[in-house]
Amino acid sequence: MLIPKLHYSYRRQLIDQALLEQQASFSGEVLDLGGKKIKKRGTFRPPERLTKNWHYLNFDFSEQPDIVADAHTLPFQDNSFDWVICTEVLEYIAEPSKMIAEISRVLKPSGKMFLTSPFLYQIHGKPHDLNRFTDEKIKSFLLQNNFLIETLSPQGYFFLVLADFIRAGIASIQNRLLRYCAALLLYPDCLILALLDRQGWVEKSGFLTSFTTGYLVIARKAS
Repeated sequence: MLIPKLHYSYRRQLIDQALLEQQASFSGEVLDLGGKKIKKRGTFRPPERLTKNWHYLNFDFSEQPDIVADAHTLPFQDNSFDWVICTEVLEYIAEPSKMIAEISRVLKPSGKMFLTSPFLYQIHGKPHDLNRFTDEKIKSFLLQNNFLIETLSPQGYFFLVLADFIRAGIASIQNRLLRYCAALLLYPDCLILALLDRQGWVEKSGFLTSFTTGYLVIARKAS
């Protein structure tokens, strides 16, 4: 169950949940693009016993990645990886289609990409946060770059977006006492909103499903 935590957004919970559901499939050579080797986001930890190597690539030296490089030009040979993990990176990329093309290039034939991208979520990582993409735009990036889409789905709808906004608002309160009081007052509302978002009638509403925290993609490189 999704639960409200000040420094653990509903969006991050959904990403961790999706990673956990997919982790048994991660195998061989894995490239964690934009991943953090230290100070990891969320609770998911790579299933290194199931993989041959889990390589971290980041442009930021302070994250202590295995490889420091730009996602627009990946320093690997063609057909090098079985999986590329790319969570919450697309928003920072100046030329997203170029990055997706690079991912396709370094994946082995039938290799897979796990990608998430935020949509209705606060601006973060200034000045590097550049983009928000709809599912149709993400789909176009994939189809232009030799990917077959297995999953392209929204992560949460209208009520979960509201719940995450409220959670973020509480977390932003600097005064500890006021923050604690706001949490006591509003956390029950966050829990109710999160529960509402999971109801079947929400998925039947074109209006409510037109809002989302972001998207999950699992795509396979065409052979």
